[in-house]
Amino acid sequence: MATEPIPYDTPALKPPAGIESNFIDPPSLHAWTLSVGTTCMTIMTLAVAIRTYTKAIIIKEMRHEDYVAIVALAGFLAWGAIYIHLSSIGLTRDMWNIRAVDMSHMLYLCNVFQMIYPPSMGAAKYFVCIQLKRIFSPRRSSGGAVRWALNGLIAATIMYYIACFFTFTFQCIPRDKIWNPEVAGKCIDNSAGVLSAGLINLLLDLGILVVPVWAIWHLQMPLKRKIGAMSVFAVGIFFAELVGTTVVGCMPMFPRFYEKSALIQGPISTIRSVTSLLTLRSQRSQAVYSSKSSQLSRRPPFTKSANPVVVTMDFTRDEIRLSPESLELGEGEGVKSSWNSFLAV
Repeated sequence: MATEPIPYDTPALKPPAGIESNFIDPPSLHAWTLSVGTTCMTIMTLAVAIRTYTKAIIIKEMRHEDYVAIVALAGFLAWGAIYIHLSSIGLTRDMWNIRAVDMSHMLYLCNVFQMIYPPSMGAAKYFVCIQLKRIFSPRRSSGGAVRWALNGLIAATIMYYIACFFTFTFQCIPRDKIWNPEVAGKCIDNSAGVLSAGLINLLLDLGILVVPVWAIWHLQMPLKRKIGAMSVFAVGIFFAELVGTTVVGCMPMFPRFYEKSALIQGPISTIRSVTSLLTLRSQRSQAVYSSKSSQLSRRPPFTKSANPVVVTMDFTRDEIRLSPESLELGEGEGVKSSWNSFLAV
């Protein structure tokens, strides 16, 4: 028997008593979603771009994890774009402010959103684990327990996110039932899958944090330096998970980019030059007027000519030019000699 069509203005959930559905201009968190989402995407794009530029242009040594970082970035940008779009069409509203006829499309996009997350997050965490191996165990013969722990984290990350991808992809059989509850079929408990994913993610994050802290603690260095190094690896805890993981993985290239990149050193050198020039001009301008006053106060008064001594400073050549009238009268030579001596100091 065919199912009757749902009226267009039927809410996806019955509103509480005393509240009416608002489909035109409902309260929403979309503005926050848009601002936070675009900020995170910008930060991650800049971090990966700096790392890729440093490895490809400055160091000229791209490794496989550098391409993994680009894959993680591409996945995150797609993931973020879908999330922002979902927010714009109702994901961040109350359910009674969403039309029931729109739910099928939203559930379909939510499933695509879930399917993009495992490969993106898995690539980001694999990228960070490889970076930790480069730092703490650069050779097969080095690292010992740290190397084995990182290999275990890499294996667990790969297996978990593969399982997570297939779980989200085939959570219902047939797949149409994911976004259309009217289709006959079977589904797993999606809420249990999301909860388990969160718990395993937390364990992997703790592992990625604990292993470098453990390795740093056993290094021969002062306690203050150990704490400083540990704090670097804890930065990711304070970021959104996917963005923070990728940004932390890119951090080892930031100092090299700052040191070698013409994109950074060029503007910095220009700013320094302009600042130095402005400071020099200010100092010399003050000295011009003070020295001129001193020289004029020592010179005997003129009785035959009232022509002023015109002083022109050329900072590009570090010299003083006097007016022809002053030179003809012989009254500028002392001033010129004094200024050229000052500029030579």
